[in-house]
Amino acid sequence: MSNETRFPVGVGLRIVLRLGGPVLLFVSYKMTQQIRTTFDYISAAVLALLGLACLFGEPGQIDLSPNGLSQRSLVGLVRRTISWAGASAGVSAASGEVLVVGGDGSTITHSRYHVGQNEFIHELHRHGVYVQGARGD
Repeated sequence: MSNETRFPVGVGLRIVLRLGGPVLLFVSYKMTQQIRTTFDYISAAVLALLGLACLFGEPGQIDLSPNGLSQRSLVGLVRRTISWAGASAGVSAASGEVLVVGGDGSTITHSRYHVGQNEFIHELHRHGVYVQGARGD
């Protein structure tokens, strides 16, 4: 595993999402015990949905290996993999994201919430991936 480079989500976002999700679900549960009006029911449902969004919406860590790159999402249940052969990427300055597209059409996004975007682009260049919109292209 020493040949892998990791690009995790920033610590602050991980703390907010991983603690905020369970807290919102707990608050929603407590609210359901005291529901009196339709507004109370809707508020509890919205908080529960926000809690679930925190748990399942966290961008996954991106791992680069000699074979390609992969990303786990949905609390590690779904794993997307793109091999270096046939991969290309595009940088969007407006959104601050790097979208990597594999030869089979699968995609992995290095968002502004991931650490080390310049290093990520450097690693893509190092592995022979064409990066459209990167500085120096």
